[in-house]
Amino acid sequence: MKITGRITANATVNTTTNEKQVVNFSIAINNGGYRKDGEYKELTTFVNCSYWLDMAAAGKLQKGVEVQLKGHMGLHVYQNRQEQYTAG
Repeated sequence: MKITGRITANATVNTTTNEKQVVNFSIAINNGGYRKDGEYKELTTFVNCSYWLDMAAAGKLQKGVEVQLKGHMGLHVYQNRQEQYTAG
């Protein structure tokens, strides 16, 4: 999958419980279109990203930079006590 968006905040390097490092950042993807009534509606989708290959990349992933990403997308869904589902 390829997506293009702008970074919403400077990337951070985090360490997992098994001592592996990962670069975490979020991007905003802006999509828009015309509704049936002719009004233009802007839609922004936020995507949380993890990069495992090169920690030095975090220095280049600064707020506002436009990036194009290629990789796999996953979705985490949780069920609460009321049996309602929420993405996280």
